[in-house]
Amino acid sequence: MLVIVSATSCTEEIIIDDLENVDPRLVIEASIDVDKYDDNSYKTQRIKLSETTSYYSNNYPPVKGASVFVTDANGMAMGTFLDLNPAIPNDEEDGIYTAVDFIKPIIGNTYFLTVTVDGEIYKATDIFTSIVDINTINQETITFTEEIIQLNINIDNEIGVDNYYLSKIETPFRIIPEFNVLDDEQFSEEVGSNNFNFTFIDEELKKDMYIAITLYGISKAYQKYLDKLLANSQGSNGPFSTAPASVRGNLLNTTNKNNYALGYFSVNQSVKSSYIVK
Repeated sequence: MLVIVSATSCTEEIIIDDLENVDPRLVIEASIDVDKYDDNSYKTQRIKLSETTSYYSNNYPPVKGASVFVTDANGMAMGTFLDLNPAIPNDEEDGIYTAVDFIKPIIGNTYFLTVTVDGEIYKATDIFTSIVDINTINQETITFTEEIIQLNINIDNEIGVDNYYLSKIETPFRIIPEFNVLDDEQFSEEVGSNNFNFTFIDEELKKDMYIAITLYGISKAYQKYLDKLLANSQGSNGPFSTAPASVRGNLLNTTNKNNYALGYFSVNQSVKSSYIVK
């Protein structure tokens, strides 16, 4: 590829390496999310398999014909994952492996993912982690060069537990939600002193806007992974856009370690709320 950079008095040719011919790599999106107060939310879970593509393409080919299993520490299957999409004629495979019989995970237990693709086996583990309730959501006005609205999402840090948090804020002015991660090392676990706020500040926040808020309890390993992913995505279109460098997750190719997969397997509890800006 040839790029020509033009200035007032000169023209400079810059040669960029060929970004079209990139070897595809497996991507596994395997987030098992359980709503704390929705007894039906855990029953349907989806795991998406796709391949990376060239830099200039937005088409990520689905991976079909794989086998996907999530098991507990005793080897019991947590659900039956099938690559069948009833919305597509003849139940065509679409690379999204869905279980409609998933068993509710138990807080503190470890769960195991096994994916087999073209004879290669990928494995990962994660711990199902709790989340506390949201106490209140309120707003205040912060003045910088102009007045900006700040939302305060108040919770009580869980006592006697090492907590790791993921927040997702969905707004009408962003296609991709705002994600943030946090651990509780800087917060007290003493009764009466364990209260703190997640904050969300954006100059686009306006009166009567509907804001959807989800808090997740996540494992320490997943928090560290997301922290790196979010740091890499600063200045781009969010944590799930193309990052400037690949961040390795917890997916291990036990057949060929050099042919690693991108993505992460996590098991998370969540609470949801909403707020209308005043």
